[in-house]
Amino acid sequence: MGLCVPKDIAIVGFDDISISEYFGPSLTTISQDPNLLGKSCYQLFKNVIKGRKKTTHDILLQTIKVRESAVIPEDILKNYQ
Repeated sequence: MGLCVPKDIAIVGFDDISISEYFGPSLTTISQDPNLLGKSCYQLFKNVIKGRKKTTHDILLQTIKVRESAVIPEDILKNYQ
């Protein structure tokens, strides 16, 4: 297709897998705390087992790790850090 990253298109991954920083260009990624995710899943599982099947919507803290695959303007980025 002849596109260049990040000049023509930005690429952003999710979950900040360890290999993402070694790609060329290194991959900008969204990172979340796996311990917090595990605790949230455990609480949901525990409630289902106890018969409390109430649907919950948990919002977990996420951060963006800007690397070479995306150029994000500072005025936008400051809202997400």
